[in-house]
Amino acid sequence: MKNRVGFSLPLKITIISLVLTLLGMSALSIEIYNYADKVLQKNALQSLSHKVEREILDFKNTLQTIQEDALFLTESPSIMGLGKSLNDDFFDNQENTSYEVWRERVESTLQTVLIQRKSYRELRLISDSGDEIVRIVREDNEVKKFSLDELQNKKHRDFFRKGSVLSKGELMTSNISLNKEYGKITYPLSPMIRVVAPVYDIDQGLFAIIVINIELNKMASDLNSSPDGIFYFICNEKGDYLFHPDAKKAMSFEFGKKSTVQHDYDLAWDSITKKTMISKSGEIDTFILPKKKTGLSLHYLNIDSLQKDKFIVIGAAEQLSHLMLESTQLKMKLYGIVSILIIILSFITFLLVRKIMRPIVQLINAVNQLNQGLVVDIPMGGTDEIAVLAKSFQQLFEKQNQSKEVIETSHKSLEDALEQAEVATKTKSQFLANMSHEIRTPLNGILGITELVLKTKLNDAQKEDLQIVMSSSQTLMKVLNDLLDHSKIESNQLELCFEEFDLNELLQQVYKLYTIKIDQTKVKFECESSYQSKNLIVGDVDRLKQVLMNLVNNAIKFTGSGEVILKVETVSESDNEVRLRFSVSDTGIGITEEDQTKLFTEFSQVDASISRKYGGTGLGLSIVKSLISLMSGEVTVVSKINEGSTFSFALDFEKSKNTSIVKNETSHLIRSCQSKITSETRVLVVEDDLINQRVILGMLNEIGFEKVEFANDGYEALELFEESKYNLIFMDLQLPKLSGLETTKLIRSVEVNSLTPIIALTSDVLADKMLSCKQVGMNDFISKPINSTKLLMVADRLLDCKIDDTWSSTDFVDHNKYGSSDSLELNTDDILAMFIDDFPNRLEKLASLIEDNNTSVLIHSLQNLRGICVNLGLIEFSQYVSKFEEKVSNGEKIDSHTMAEQFNNHITHIKEEIKFSNSSLNI
Repeated sequence: MKNRVGFSLPLKITIISLVLTLLGMSALSIEIYNYADKVLQKNALQSLSHKVEREILDFKNTLQTIQEDALFLTESPSIMGLGKSLNDDFFDNQENTSYEVWRERVESTLQTVLIQRKSYRELRLISDSGDEIVRIVREDNEVKKFSLDELQNKKHRDFFRKGSVLSKGELMTSNISLNKEYGKITYPLSPMIRVVAPVYDIDQGLFAIIVINIELNKMASDLNSSPDGIFYFICNEKGDYLFHPDAKKAMSFEFGKKSTVQHDYDLAWDSITKKTMISKSGEIDTFILPKKKTGLSLHYLNIDSLQKDKFIVIGAAEQLSHLMLESTQLKMKLYGIVSILIIILSFITFLLVRKIMRPIVQLINAVNQLNQGLVVDIPMGGTDEIAVLAKSFQQLFEKQNQSKEVIETSHKSLEDALEQAEVATKTKSQFLANMSHEIRTPLNGILGITELVLKTKLNDAQKEDLQIVMSSSQTLMKVLNDLLDHSKIESNQLELCFEEFDLNELLQQVYKLYTIKIDQTKVKFECESSYQSKNLIVGDVDRLKQVLMNLVNNAIKFTGSGEVILKVETVSESDNEVRLRFSVSDTGIGITEEDQTKLFTEFSQVDASISRKYGGTGLGLSIVKSLISLMSGEVTVVSKINEGSTFSFALDFEKSKNTSIVKNETSHLIRSCQSKITSETRVLVVEDDLINQRVILGMLNEIGFEKVEFANDGYEALELFEESKYNLIFMDLQLPKLSGLETTKLIRSVEVNSLTPIIALTSDVLADKMLSCKQVGMNDFISKPINSTKLLMVADRLLDCKIDDTWSSTDFVDHNKYGSSDSLELNTDDILAMFIDDFPNRLEKLASLIEDNNTSVLIHSLQNLRGICVNLGLIEFSQYVSKFEEKVSNGEKIDSHTMAEQFNNHITHIKEEIKFSNSSLNI
């Protein structure tokens, strides 16, 4: 194969220099072009803005004249005389003039104004009751007055309602809309703007309003005759055209058509007009629209001094073809100059590189000959940098020959040391395994004999001594187990055993083990799980339990007081697999960032004093890390000194088609509860949400309750309570009309000899809320989402028991320690269908709460929705609702339209899954 001929080094450097020069000059020319282009655009936009300002000034002056006319008419003698005659039984005694005479004079006054003002379409005087007193209109360039039988009542019109509440001297300018007669649009189309002013009599009482209708097209007539190639338009705050040179676009929104500024010019209208809500009227925005080769200028004009957010936008557009041409010519000139400079610089660079590279090439040839074993003299003439480099190469090759033998000898020594280290490691692992097995046999004998002796009759001193022996032996056994596990892991002999198991049962086993262990300490241990599926999962349950127990044991050991939480969260889930995140958090002593790097090191503890104070081999976390790694996971730690630590890891599990078996203790509870239920047992559920009613009813029926009644609010509950006696009352705290706390207080106030057990249903389980429940006389609580196991326990404990007045002051039962897995099978198909059918109404209520800024009720409604989703198995949707609930709780503003769209997407997805599974929901 022939060697491929490459470019010479001088040529390469020349090419590189040429490329760098080209890039540099191009970047410089682009910057110059961009700057010049911006200057051209800025000048063009400034010119356009000045033209728009001149046109707008005339429009503002016209609007000001209209407003001045309206104020003038409110003080005109004829209208004031009309007001005096109305106050004196339709006759002005001071002027000796009747009401009809004054009315005719008012007609003459308004007719004169309408003749003088060509842009006015209509003038009206309307009484404070809404009846038109005088109406003058311009039709076909003729001024006409309406007879009495043609006048109408306008009390229901928006401009009358707003105008009749104005103070003296105030004006209201209406939105621009098409002129209508008797509720129908008149033709030809005529956009109108109305100026309304109140008329007060001499006693400062409102007796009428003046309304001036102005034709927008005549007001803006000057805008339609621009001689400089600019065309003007007027639009409202939504961008809909009110006035446009193309008559088809003006007021097209009145007919359901969309012809808007943002559509014509590709503008983000909301972001442009948003600032006008807080800025002063008269602000101008200018834009260059390159795709349309157009300049655009928008002027925001407030048309009503009383309403700062009522404005119109007067805009102008101008074709900027000349600007584009100037920009293109500038670009070509810059490219020509850059091209000439690049040619000159490239030639100079080539000459310089050739001169510099000649001695370097000689040096390279000499080095190649040295590498081939030839003895040559490296050219070292001169004192420049290249000569210094040549001398360095000469010294380097001399030392290379001297050190070659030393390197070979060192390499052989390293290979021997590595082989010896591998043998030592294998020997150590085998020794640990053998010693662990040898010590385990006599230690098992010690534990067994000690346990047998402890069961015999002993005095206190003997029993205490043997318990010390038992505790010490168990500690020694834990050390041996750690050593044996470590040796198996190190020698790659540890294998995982996969089998089906119930995750919630595993968590309860760990929970019960450590709740007994910490019963006499100040540490509170809690276990939480969001994995609600009843399907078994496949994994090494023994090794997973070992990891959890090791982490929980460490957390309890290093937490003097506070709490330890074992939490399981669903990261992702499909039909066949689930990814779960396990975490153990504590409020203990914490670990520094420096010490966290030592946590998972074998035979290592972050502080020597820990071994003396807490005990241990330092292998526990190393074994945890190795076991999790074998299960394809990774353990992480987050910790702060004196605040606590959190160890977490995520694992993937295969889902079995088999479901978990109902626990014996739950079956016992069901039998116990059912034995207390008779044909006369009555239960009242006070809950305003229909879906929650169906869920609770299903749970109560599964337990065995047949007579269950519902109340939708507190007053309805009080009526039912007066009519019947109930064995149990489940009371939601957030009720319409009368809250659950107030309802309970009223029930307790009428009970004398015995108290009916009342159980709170609440999403808020904070201490102060629980204290309020106890103070009003409630006997227990169930947190939402409602768990059937918790409901069963409460019902079994309180059903038909004797409750005296002191019961309400006792502590509530902590149901959370029993886990979160339901043991009752609840058919949710019908409830799910009802939930989906009723969801639009629920979504409308949520949107209304957002618009009304009713934060407290909105949080409760979202909590209620989240609880329903959990009870129906809609875990993904419940987590999504929880995000909105968190945002509202943190004071963030929620957009109702965004929330509705995203919630509806979830419901649509749920419907599709229901359809796919033919009446069953599988999430």
